[in-house]
This record gives sequence, C-alpha cells and structure tokens, in this order.
Amino acid sequence: MSNLVPPHGGGVLKPLLIPEADRAGERKRAAGLTAVPMTSRENSDLVMLAMGAYTPLEGFMGEADWRGVCADMQLANGVFWPIPITLSATTELADGIKIGDEVALVDAETDEIMGILTVGEKYAIDKAFECANVFRTEDAAHPGVANAAAIAAQHEKWGERPVLIVVRAEGADVSEGELLAFYDGKVASWQVPDAVIFVEDLPIGATGKVLKIQLREQFGGYLVEKGA
Repeated sequence: MSNLVPPHGGGVLKPLLIPEADRAGERKRAAGLTAVPMTSRENSDLVMLAMGAYTPLEGFMGEADWRGVCADMQLANGVFWPIPITLSATTELADGIKIGDEVALVDAETDEIMGILTVGEKYAIDKAFECANVFRTEDAAHPGVANAAAIAAQHEKWGERPVLIVVRAEGADVSEGELLAFYDGKVASWQVPDAVIFVEDLPIGATGKVLKIQLREQFGGYLVEKGA
C-alpha cells in the first residue's frame, strides 16, 4: 500500500506532459499553429501543469474557476485553490483564435515551443477584481522599489525557485526582509521569492521589456552559491 499523500482534490495525479517518444512530432506540428507567447509566470505555470503539480487542474483556468478562485479561493467544483492560473493574450491575437482551435504555447523570451493548447474558452480578466481579491490591494507598487523582475534560480532541492531582482527607488533604503514581508497575505507561501538581489538597473531590450535571459545568466546560480 502506498504511503504517498493523495493528490490535491482527492483524485488521481493529472500530469499533462507528452511522452518523450511523441515530442519531436508534436513540436513539428506545433510549429504550424498560431503561436501564443507566454510570460515567465505563464511558462512556469505550464511546467507545473505538465508535471501534475497543479492537480486537479487539467489546464489553464476557465472563467468560472478564475472567478471562484479570486472571490472565494475555490474552483467552480468547490476544491480549494488560492491563486489564479491563467493564460493571457493580446486582444488582436485572441480575436484571431476560435474556440476549438489548437495553438502553440511559446516562451516569449526564448521562442521555444513549450506546449499545445486546445482553446476551450475565451474571456476578459478583470485585473482590478483579481488584485483586490487575491492580493488584497489594487496597488502593485512598493514605495521603495523603482523596478523589479523575478527570475527562476537554480535550487539544490527544488530544481528552481524564484528570486527577485530589485532596483531601489531613489533615496529608498528598503531591505530584503521588508520586500519579502510585502508578500504576506498576498500570495501563497511557495510563491514568495527565496531571496532579493539589489542592482543599480535592469537590462532593458529595444521593446522596453526586461531581458530576463541576461538576469538568469548573471544570477541563476545565486541560491546554490548562497547555499539556500
């Protein structure tokens, strides 16, 4: 008899990872589909879905699950879930995609194809509603922070864990402890960064986006070196 803790929700584990033998063919097929770029957060969520860590979810949330999680911390079926797991797209891109279409999920930073999604629903997220209910605030800024970016850093136990790279606001002397405390009550404990690294500025590309690949190259080994 197994002594393993049963998956959340009481059912069976629901990994979504394609068998290795089929991946080359599916990547080739995905290359001909409409590409939906994913943020680093969405990319991380997809990896968690793939390994079954987000069981009982079987994909990104539809509107009923999203609204239930925001309002009551539970999925539409009543199972506890504290944080929305959603996939976004620009209006222009979404307008060209129909319900039932298959799309390729692509890492926006590397252009790597990460998965294939069958579109089951399209809806607009009310960001004010989500922030007010999930994060208990509609102010995303910290007064001591001018700019920030989160990256995945190598971790000896968990493989990867989030690290926050921060540019302090002019004249501010905010500490690592203050910033980590800022997450209290706003996100699940496992989503809180393991460390904060202060820098003078962040690398910005021609489109105005933070170049996270450069940050990972520079700070990806921080937790291992720190012994965290």
